[in-house]
Amino acid sequence: MDVSGECGGGILKEKVLVVMVVKKVMVIVVVDIMVFMVVLLIMAILQVVVVVAVPVEVVLLVMLMEYFVVKNV
Repeated sequence: MDVSGECGGGILKEKVLVVMVVKKVMVIVVVDIMVFMVVLLIMAILQVVVVVAVPVEVVLLVMLMEYFVVKNV
């Protein structure tokens, strides 16, 4: 077991394996974070759209109603 070459080789292989695993995990984490951020962004945009669209729709409906009432009168 004193052969430094084998020992070094084994440690090197383990290090490479660890590095590969860490890289894979990091890639997965980064992808997860990106997906999460995109989902949050989409949700935020949807919320803004809903918050903006509802009053706009109400205002448009009221304007249309007034327009038709004025037209009829």
